[in-house]
Amino acid sequence: MKKNSYILKKAGSFGSITGVSRILGYIRDMFFAKIFGTSLFADAFLTAFTFPNLFRKLFGEGALSGSFIPIFSDHYHKDQKSAWKLLCSILTILFIILSALTALVLLGLSFSEKHVESERILYILQLTRIMFPYIILVCTLGFMFGIFNFFGHYALPALSSVILNIALITGIGVSIKLFQDSYSRIIFLSWTVLLCGFIQWIFYTPLIIKLKIPLKFEICMTHPAMSQFFKLYLPSVFAISIMQINVFADRIIAVFIGPGAPTFLYYANRIYQLPLGVFAVSIALASLPEFSKCVSRQNMKGLVDKLIYSLKLSLFISIPSSVGLIVLSKPITAMLFQRGAFSPQATETTAIVLSFYAIGLFAFSNLKTLTYAFYALKDSIIPTKIAFVCMIINILLNIAFMFWIRSAGIALATSISIAINIFALMFYLGRKLQIDLISTFFHTTIKYLIPSLFMGFVVRSCYISCISLLQIHFTGSLLQCFATLISVISGVIVYLGIFFIFSRKDLRRFIS
Repeated sequence: MKKNSYILKKAGSFGSITGVSRILGYIRDMFFAKIFGTSLFADAFLTAFTFPNLFRKLFGEGALSGSFIPIFSDHYHKDQKSAWKLLCSILTILFIILSALTALVLLGLSFSEKHVESERILYILQLTRIMFPYIILVCTLGFMFGIFNFFGHYALPALSSVILNIALITGIGVSIKLFQDSYSRIIFLSWTVLLCGFIQWIFYTPLIIKLKIPLKFEICMTHPAMSQFFKLYLPSVFAISIMQINVFADRIIAVFIGPGAPTFLYYANRIYQLPLGVFAVSIALASLPEFSKCVSRQNMKGLVDKLIYSLKLSLFISIPSSVGLIVLSKPITAMLFQRGAFSPQATETTAIVLSFYAIGLFAFSNLKTLTYAFYALKDSIIPTKIAFVCMIINILLNIAFMFWIRSAGIALATSISIAINIFALMFYLGRKLQIDLISTFFHTTIKYLIPSLFMGFVVRSCYISCISLLQIHFTGSLLQCFATLISVISGVIVYLGIFFIFSRKDLRRFIS
């Protein structure tokens, strides 16, 4: 039996690459914000780019991998040939469905463009038509990432987003050189997204060869695990689709709030995705194969140990991250985006939205881990029912809060609905495993919140002091950058220092 720290090691390898990707992503967004700001073109591109991300989670690394890996794990340990045949069948079916869907969507978009009068909607349709075929490439590759993770390769799959960000940064730079108008630049950038899909597949071909994955175009509907897979996948894809409907609903409601609102949400979302993507998602992805192996070996005690370990590790990181994002929401937003077409007013609004997203970071961080625990137990019905109820709650809260605090209300509604979601998941999962997950979660949260609040006070004080002391030598964005980075580093030192002095056992548990 592997130690629980194996999850930390694998999450660390994935998270380190994801961290590089996030940095590149912020560089990309800084250029994008400088060139397009909160214009119609920015709204159109970000809305159109939602579709590849939506389908990637539906048919790629999200529901599909989450449902497939537990079944693949069972068969691989008994009959590798049977496991590979199942893999090829699922991948072939996925390719056919995505190709047919893409053809239908492209026909529908071409027809719709001729009957749309709104300039904003027309831009969205045009950019969607260019980028939509990317879903075939990104979804099939996203499915393969689950197999890579099963065999212990976590860092290489994380490079996929690095490739995308490098491609988009290059695309923005080239578009500036080639074109003078924003419309031509945004069209060029959309084609860059599609080109990147081919580059990503070429990049991962050597790993597929190394792992000796026998990719074939075949469908074996009589495979004994096929019906089991679809029984698990169909409810799970519905659950993931509900979550993505939430995201889509947020964007649509934001459009009705007024110009710039979808972009404020996007940039705030990008910032809080740093701790979520680098740490929380990494922990969840590293946990899924481990959960599945425990269930395959009927080791329920091992599953409980790994689950509690993953939840505590996620809280250890997400709670101080949440406090830090709230305290430094405006400085971080200004440092990353306030230049060119991105105004101080846009910074102010984005920072408020970010603060409300950050409130729910502890919930966002544990959602995937809890859901994957259900998938490992081959139960996707309960997460689906919970997700559906929370979708209704989210939409109702969106409508209520948008009249009160506008775009920030959408972020607050999302945080509340996700919090309800994870507590419901913990309740039902605790009943399955005969443990009190909610009490463990609550006590751990309080334990980590107290030093996090102290850290937040230190960080805020440090930022104010740095601004006062450094403004003699620096001005503008450089001053903001130095003060923010020094404050963040001081916060990390204070938080870890408190645990090193008063609670070394917690640190030892994570690394032992």
